[in-house]
Amino acid sequence: MEWKCLICGGEVPYEPEYCCDGKDCGCYGMPIHPPICGDECNEEWNRRSRESIMKYLKERNDNVSGI
Repeated sequence: MEWKCLICGGEVPYEPEYCCDGKDCGCYGMPIHPPICGDECNEEWNRRSRESIMKYLKERNDNVSGI
């Protein structure tokens, strides 16, 4: 099955793997790994993920320190 890479939009041969149907854990039935075409896009995916997590933690810390 062909999917589009979440970073560059290129076609990726991808068969999603799931850990459960979404009722057994916090994955909500989402695939374990995203459709990513190669190392360069995987590095970009990881960079964006880190930035997103750091932004969340900063916002959370700003909200907590204001109490």
